[in-house]
Amino acid sequence: MARAAWALPIVLTVCGPACSQRAGPSTDAASAPSDSASGDAADAGRDARAAAPGGPFDAATEDAAIADAASLVDGAAVLHSYRRVLHIGDSMVGFKFGLTRALGRRFEADGAKFFSIPVTSAGIQSFEKGTDLDLGLKKTHPDLVLLTLGANNATSPAPEYLIPAIKRVVKKVGVSTNPRRRCIWIGPPLWQPDKVGFIDVLRKSVAPCAFFDSSGLDLERMADRIHPTNKGGEVWADAVMAFLVARMAEAGE
Repeated sequence: MARAAWALPIVLTVCGPACSQRAGPSTDAASAPSDSASGDAADAGRDARAAAPGGPFDAATEDAAIADAASLVDGAAVLHSYRRVLHIGDSMVGFKFGLTRALGRRFEADGAKFFSIPVTSAGIQSFEKGTDLDLGLKKTHPDLVLLTLGANNATSPAPEYLIPAIKRVVKKVGVSTNPRRRCIWIGPPLWQPDKVGFIDVLRKSVAPCAFFDSSGLDLERMADRIHPTNKGGEVWADAVMAFLVARMAEAGE
């Protein structure tokens, strides 16, 4: 399917000070919904999950919600433009839980290959100086890169100093040199809502990647009150996918 250039920036991009391990590319994901450009499928999935009993979703409840959402999709899935998706960044990527679990289910249900590389305790500067992104791109050859990065910088008193490192990370992704690749920088869901200055810096600095602003999302969190639970990851993934579908519709992809 032919792709038009994205007109950006547009708004969509969390171990705060946490962990210290890293994982290689993961392709674990179960069946999940497709999404329509209208967003009806995502809304249906949210409604079905909201009606479920409290606590983590069991497989039957989650699959039922996914089936309800998928049933509203009219015609072929719109995300078939993307065959290889790399989700990489700090611990908000989520290993096999949270956001990456929810995104993996959705992309793999649509027939894409989904790779996840979390680098815990990664700040923007340390991530930019490391090799995880370079190696991930080399190993997975993605046509869509999802960067979930910035949680460990969200409380910075002077976020402007991060701009050069942000731009170097974006350059590494290679959107400017690879016309078949797209990128979304998924900003952190803030746990201190007054730290919007950092979000503004990200929004203005990540082009030619698109930017998804997660700061206003109401997500269920783990005991640390920072990282989303699986339930929070589902809500987050719904928002990210709706953003992606809307951007593709705008670009005629």
